[in-house]
Amino acid sequence: MQFMVSTVHIGNGWRDIVEIFIENLQYPGGPAQYLETNPARPTTITAKIAVIANSFLADMILTWRLYMVWNRNIYPCIAPMVTMVTYVGLHLSLTKDRI
Repeated sequence: MQFMVSTVHIGNGWRDIVEIFIENLQYPGGPAQYLETNPARPTTITAKIAVIANSFLADMILTWRLYMVWNRNIYPCIAPMVTMVTYVGLHLSLTKDRI
């Protein structure tokens, strides 16, 4: 699952590079100006969501492994779950502010 999400992220990153530096090279002000005037491109949004999803999946796997190592005891998993939810919430709110 993580390989698929990583592939989506890398594919959108490459598509972003092609869009910025090849398709819009003659944009007035150059690529930097294109990035400033068009921050909410679909490829950029998809890549950011893929990063958030991949981090969430990795944290879920590690939390599940912690749960299994501690003989299915939920108490050692509380802190990682809180940090995981906080990370996703903060990342989504920061991404929303930049779009």
